[in-house]
Amino acid sequence: MWSFEYTQETVAEPEAIWELWSNPPGWTRWDEDLEEVTLQGAFEVGTPGSLKPKEMDSVPFVLTRVEPGSGYTDESTLPGAVLRFDHDLVRENGRLQIVQRVTMTGEAANEYFAQFGQGIVVELPDALRKLAALAEAS
Repeated sequence: MWSFEYTQETVAEPEAIWELWSNPPGWTRWDEDLEEVTLQGAFEVGTPGSLKPKEMDSVPFVLTRVEPGSGYTDESTLPGAVLRFDHDLVRENGRLQIVQRVTMTGEAANEYFAQFGQGIVVELPDALRKLAALAEAS
């Protein structure tokens, strides 16, 4: 198992961030590692989708938690592992924090970390800075 978390402070309103989060095809606007994201229905628990990172095959995911204006979770089941992304908005000392936690569990988790997990760790801070900037500009 491996897990890491990154927090980005923002002056954006939660609704502005939620608007960006709840539009998966638009995730490529702030996450430059993604070529394409699709969702096969409404942004609600149980809806499947797929995302295609650059230089990789598409990875299916399903929304497992959706709390409008607060956060959501998406999970990808891979051979021997589950990759989970938790996205949350948290108020701390009156300031809004965008919190993203990435967790992989399962017998093959360490192999996947070597394959692409390190790239997620390196790219996540920049993606959250861009997400915050887009929300602040809206």
